[in-house]
Amino acid sequence: MDIGPAHAGGGPGQHSAQMAGGQPGSAAGSLAVEGLQLVPIAKHDDHGHIVAARGGLRSQDGRVDFGIEGFHTRAREKQDVKGGVWPTHQVESILSPERRTGCASRFAAYNGLPIPSKPGAGARTVMLKRKIQAIYAGKVVVLTGATQGIGRQMCLRLAGAGAQVVMAARNRERLDALTTDCSDLPGSVLAVPTDIASEPQCRALMEEAHRAYGRIDVLINNAGLSMWSRVDELEDLGLLRRIMDVNYLGSAYCSCYALPFLKETRGRLGLVASLTGRIPVPTRAPYAASKIAAARFHESLRVELHGSGVSVTVTFPDWVATTIRQNSLGSDSKPLGYSPAQEEHMMTAAACADIALTDIALRRRGRILSLRGNAAVLIKQLWPGLVELIARRAIHKGK
Repeated sequence: MDIGPAHAGGGPGQHSAQMAGGQPGSAAGSLAVEGLQLVPIAKHDDHGHIVAARGGLRSQDGRVDFGIEGFHTRAREKQDVKGGVWPTHQVESILSPERRTGCASRFAAYNGLPIPSKPGAGARTVMLKRKIQAIYAGKVVVLTGATQGIGRQMCLRLAGAGAQVVMAARNRERLDALTTDCSDLPGSVLAVPTDIASEPQCRALMEEAHRAYGRIDVLINNAGLSMWSRVDELEDLGLLRRIMDVNYLGSAYCSCYALPFLKETRGRLGLVASLTGRIPVPTRAPYAASKIAAARFHESLRVELHGSGVSVTVTFPDWVATTIRQNSLGSDSKPLGYSPAQEEHMMTAAACADIALTDIALRRRGRILSLRGNAAVLIKQLWPGLVELIARRAIHKGK
């Protein structure tokens, strides 16, 4: 791979890319990108071989255009890749021809260039994203919990795809700020202040969406309220009902009132649940109970709606880096104001939003969004005591 002036397409100051055949290490088999450098991070084994690497193409202004992940090689000598630009022969030793084709496809698609023939996994990813955008374009989407975390990222992506988003949240100021952020995007947004714990407000939300756009194509139940306290330390048991009212009853109210409209459009219904509803997690008992209640409600609803044309997708995120823990209620029913967990290694809200929106668009049943989450659910069936031990230690360490 050469990182240098482009050989085809684009004028001065423009990015361009080309891909040709050839063997690793040859100039013909390279991706030439103007004004970019490869920023690498690699892992070596005891023999100095690079066993895994990841990086990105970075433009001169420091912006990473796209990520390159999962490279594997057996280099013959140890290579220092802690920073800077990789020499061409080192880059070529890591990227197979198939992966170079995928990288070229991603870069070309992101910069408006023709996608090379024989596209790799990168091009397939781009084409899937375009398909998802096409599905949401022009759709009327009601989104609860729209102003923070996963909901905010969903709203930006939906509006970017050309959807007409009805944003529901309690905080009017955040709704106004999000409306401003979406003003330059292809879609449109309508802010409807809503407390989903109130059944009348949930009904009014669906009626307002239908009155404004004449239909509802998608409902995404994302709003949620978290808590962080041992049960035997709770000072106000009213917290139990408050958590259930928002996380379970709120989503159920919205789904019930949206169903007649969704049946008219053979629409899509999505729920952002939580992995805590699938495995025991100390300090989250009321939250876990509310999330599994919401999940089971919608999974049962999916069976009831068979043949109606309405799909139901239930997503189970693992820990996601959002403000939900800062807003979590403590034993005194007041917001903690800080996160008791270590968030640097958690899934980002953007990544979670992308997966959930993809599954909803493709009418999938949903899934658990982490390998460890899937493993924990499986192990729980076989060795429940082991999962409980891991959960206790994880909470103790703040993970």
